Amino acid sequence: MTKKMTLLFALVVLCASANAQTLFDEEITIPAGFAPTEIVMPPSPLTTQVLFIGGTDMVQTTPTYGNPAGEQVAKEWHDFIGFTPDETGQSLGWVSVNHEMIYQDDRIGDGGGMTVFRVSRDPITGMLNIVDQQLEDGRRGKFFNVDFVNTVGETGMNCGGISSVVDG
Repeated sequence: MTKKMTLLFALVVLCASANAQTLFDEEITIPAGFAPTEIVMPPSPLTTQVLFIGGTDMVQTTPTYGNPAGEQVAKEWHDFIGFTPDETGQSLGWVSVNHEMIYQDDRIGDGGGMTVFRVSRDPITGMLNIVDQQLEDGRRGKFFNVDFVNTVGETGMNCGGISSVVDG
């Protein structure tokens, strides 16, 4: 009895599925010359805000290749943007921008690179703000290059898209 009921149930489901795939009884046609009078497009739930521009914004650098720490135009060709939350609650967290622009630079390092900066949210407007800060190595400012030459290790191209709980 159970086998017959299962077979009957499967047959009903199969027929219902086949019926759902059939075309309408009558072909639907759009009248010639039809032009809609109203187009409804819901607004996007997304907002955008430019925080950092490579080749424009200045980054604070570390002493590299015998040059003193200073300020240099940020590298370009961004291929990955990461975010590391600030668990202290002092800000939202840190944004990391990887750069694939490969050129020789005695102040910011050769090859690719990375820029990091801290962000907070304005409680009134909801916009993000870049936080002025002073790092433990003495650099002050908004944008900081990651020292691949003296600290992290040389890079021709810092592989974009790799992230972890350590580096965001």
